Amino acid sequence: MSNTHSSLRRWLSEAAKIAIGVGLLAFLWHKGLIDPVQLGNALTDHPLWMLAAIGFHGILFLSLAMRWKLVLAANHIPIANELVTRLTMVSHFFSTCLPGNGAGDLIKGWIFSKRGTEFGVVLGTMALDRILGMAGLFLTWSIYLVVATITKPQSRGLLLPFLGVALTLGLGLLVMVAFSRKIDRFLQAMKDPNPGIQHRILHLLRKIVGPVAKGSTSSSTIVSALAISFVIQSSYIATAWVAGIVLSIPVGIVAAGAVLPLVSLVNAIPLSPGGVGLGESVGAAAMREFGMAQNAGAQIVLVMRIASVFWALVGMACYITLKPKRTGQDSSVER
Repeated sequence: MSNTHSSLRRWLSEAAKIAIGVGLLAFLWHKGLIDPVQLGNALTDHPLWMLAAIGFHGILFLSLAMRWKLVLAANHIPIANELVTRLTMVSHFFSTCLPGNGAGDLIKGWIFSKRGTEFGVVLGTMALDRILGMAGLFLTWSIYLVVATITKPQSRGLLLPFLGVALTLGLGLLVMVAFSRKIDRFLQAMKDPNPGIQHRILHLLRKIVGPVAKGSTSSSTIVSALAISFVIQSSYIATAWVAGIVLSIPVGIVAAGAVLPLVSLVNAIPLSPGGVGLGESVGAAAMREFGMAQNAGAQIVLVMRIASVFWALVGMACYITLKPKRTGQDSSVER
């Protein structure tokens, strides 16, 4: 009976989050911030530019895959390019379908753990990958916010607090990575408690923190991962720029770089699947600060979401066609 109630609550929670996303889109439509007819006409008139937007967005996922592979390599865990790309796309599929980005990562990690690496260790590599990705996002955002405060002095009062937060968080995450070695030594030195929940928690923490600490010892891994994160943010910004061409809305690179990281962060809030409706709302409000039309931000984010959904469908195909691991097969050569 309790299992039935738990399942019912879970489904009701998911239904509520879907309703929130649909409700936000309906509200934006009611306010004239998104226009399905205009959007449909734009896609019909500029199909090649829409394909270009999808292509730029695809670079983002390839870069995500290569960054995780880099972190895995720092922990001496081999993985084939095809498998790491497939798992990254599978993660994106589930992150799009389910509220928040964490669900996709957990499923990706669980699938990879079935190929011979402990789940806790896989979680640790994904934790380091996420930390470096977020550090790269905040530092890239800081660069664009600095340029924006110089080119738009009238908006400094609004932009400077975001700059302070972005720079602090970006540097703070890198300090956290460096400090992980001390945390790892502390956890390893702790006396094992009696078998039970505390013992299992300590064991899992050791497995998670270990890969973060090991990866932090490689400066080349840290620098390369941050460089890849910059490429990821650049491809996201390029997608927005092309989305503006699709909609016949000029999109400044600085405006996109100053706004899109905020949209990306809001999309990660687990209130609706993939942050649908949330990102569009923030995009509509933020883009107005850069002199764009009232409906420009929401429409641009919506076109970007269409590109994202395309790759989510690719991720679904990757999940369906992902071959189970054969006994004795190495994940580094699996296809």
